[in-house]
Amino acid sequence: MTKRTHGMASRAFVLLVCAGLLLAACTSAPAPAAPEEAAEAPAAEEPASADNTLRVAYASDLDPADIADQMGLTNLEESYDVEVSYLAEDSAVVAGLLRGDIDVGNLDVTAAIKAFQVGVPLTVLMPANDAVEFVLIGQPGITSVEDLPGKSVAFHAPGSGTEILPRLLVAQSDTVSDEDIEWVVLPESPNRAAAMEADRIDVTALEFADVLTLREGGKAYEIIASFYDVAPEAIATVWATTADYAAANPEVLVDMGEALSAGYATAASDKDAWMSTAQEMLDIPEERLSETYDFYSGISMFPESPFLTQEGWEAMNTFYINAGEFEDPAPWDMVNPVAIEAATTAQE
Repeated sequence: MTKRTHGMASRAFVLLVCAGLLLAACTSAPAPAAPEEAAEAPAAEEPASADNTLRVAYASDLDPADIADQMGLTNLEESYDVEVSYLAEDSAVVAGLLRGDIDVGNLDVTAAIKAFQVGVPLTVLMPANDAVEFVLIGQPGITSVEDLPGKSVAFHAPGSGTEILPRLLVAQSDTVSDEDIEWVVLPESPNRAAAMEADRIDVTALEFADVLTLREGGKAYEIIASFYDVAPEAIATVWATTADYAAANPEVLVDMGEALSAGYATAASDKDAWMSTAQEMLDIPEERLSETYDFYSGISMFPESPFLTQEGWEAMNTFYINAGEFEDPAPWDMVNPVAIEAATTAQE
């Protein structure tokens, strides 16, 4: 049986990025200069913190996978006024970076690479989630990819890890094809978990905490596969910015590398510290957070020195190319070494 990759979904993401490029290019021209008399009037002073504001954006809502990041960003608050926003999708982060609305974005590595390959001048600073946490789960009785024909499979967004995992398993099957399945876009893991509980979808990839939530209801949801078991070499998310911002602000990259490195090291070694931060920021029961942390530790979620190597980058490229995410490998020089070097030095 002929197999199809999810190129249509990847093209959808590229179209969204291209729309962002057009929006960035079509910003209003500067207003004409005021008359010379008005120019002599004293200018209003900018707030003292204006130059120290660091605008950070995520491509989704805050969830347990972001807690180690938050521990690192808290370290940055000693020197910066850190403003964090949570956007709906990766393309929104890319568009925000292009427009200059945000300084640094946290997004899927595949989204950053696809944007780069269509001409967006992005540069990767360092990993955020070193492993993909998603677990593919089915309604009771759905135990393998062979049970998927005629079923609805929901994912967060085109090109996300929640789409890659089920499509990869389908691509590896001898009896199932993409056309046999109803593919549904449903953003955010808690929303997909709620849809599973309400029997509105049959299969989805969830964050581990949401798998635990579902199981508390007593139904025998089946784990079909985990992303980490399929592809331990796959990085999930990265920190990225524009090449211009990176070139103009090397000191910010150094500070980010050091702060995030400290946050990740604490998260990896101190479960109590991670739990404390998670309980402050998330409305999730303590027992569920504890099990989630143990799962993260088991899949090496938290970045550690040397953070990102050329060998690891190439292995990740190979996986995502084979998964149909993109055709050409992302060059190693897409990675800006400044934050990584600072992070590595900080852990020595």
